[in-house]
Amino acid sequence: MISVPVIVVNCQLNVVYQLSGS
Repeated sequence: MISVPVIVVNCQLNVVYQLSGS
């Protein structure tokens, strides 16, 4: 049920974190 949203949010957060961290 909360599997797809989690993956999507994780991916988005990962990109933002990389862009913000780098």
